[in-house]
Amino acid sequence: FNAGYSWTSHHAMNSIAKGDEDVSVLDRYFFEENQGNYPIGTYKINFIDNHDENSWAGTIYDRLGEGKKAFAVLITTVNGMPLLYNGQEAGLDKMLEFFEKDQIDWSDLRYEDFYRTLLTLKHNNKALWNGLAGGPMQRVNTSDDLKVFAFTRQKDNDKVFVILNLSDQPVTVDLKSGDYAGTYLELFNQETVTIERNASITLDAWGYRVYH
Repeated sequence: FNAGYSWTSHHAMNSIAKGDEDVSVLDRYFFEENQGNYPIGTYKINFIDNHDENSWAGTIYDRLGEGKKAFAVLITTVNGMPLLYNGQEAGLDKMLEFFEKDQIDWSDLRYEDFYRTLLTLKHNNKALWNGLAGGPMQRVNTSDDLKVFAFTRQKDNDKVFVILNLSDQPVTVDLKSGDYAGTYLELFNQETVTIERNASITLDAWGYRVYH
């Protein structure tokens, strides 16, 4: 197979959301440890929900709470391929029966635009493409690397700068090392911003910015 489930990063996200671990667990996974004996060119499938997790471990709301959208941004922008589980765009908030027909309520697609925006960027921006077609992750260090996970990816002339507050407290951080300076369009508010070296950024609890 060319891809496999990234259970390690998935369990790390669950632990961060519960407050059992901090962002350093993601640093170890993405930047320090071998991610497994996978051949060059293959990649991991990143997910916040799937059929096993939903039916046996709880819903996104149970496991990730208010951090659900921040972690959705994470799995769509890091190295690998994101998985969108049945019902995520409809805000699926129940554990589905694994062996029985258990229909999803599709009457309110509350997260459709959110996921469409993220996945359209992934489709159009080469930096976010899968495997060797995309750009490698480069860590951007901040004044609080235990709460904030920030990184850039670049491929040819395409670049993204992602900054995530993976905590339940608002933060203001100074950007430190990393190739983040530049002029960008923010994905969700569509504002053009110029980010200087050593700039400060304020994020709400579980806040996120995707600059491209």
